[in-house]
Amino acid sequence: MAKQLGIKFENLIGDVLVSSGVVAYLGAFTAAFRQEQTADWVKACRNTNIPCSDDFSVTGTLGDPVKIRDWNIAGLPTDSFSIENGIIIRYCEPCAIAAVFNYVS
Repeated sequence: MAKQLGIKFENLIGDVLVSSGVVAYLGAFTAAFRQEQTADWVKACRNTNIPCSDDFSVTGTLGDPVKIRDWNIAGLPTDSFSIENGIIIRYCEPCAIAAVFNYVS
């Protein structure tokens, strides 16, 4: 358990970097494109010696299992694409509200 936590801590920088890119840039794209782009970003992290998880996932990095389960109970499908969409909306909501406010005013 402690060893796994140490590995997760070591890979945190790359995992958060890639997750941030997904939230910022990939929300409007298909699951296949997201997976392809995420794999490219993980590879780029490794090529530049930025530690990143071998089994990277946005859900594993930014997801809250209790919140995700709550979304599933409320009707969100359990597939990874739907859960990633929920995470993207959760983390970009303040930006979206600001953008709408600026557009309206």
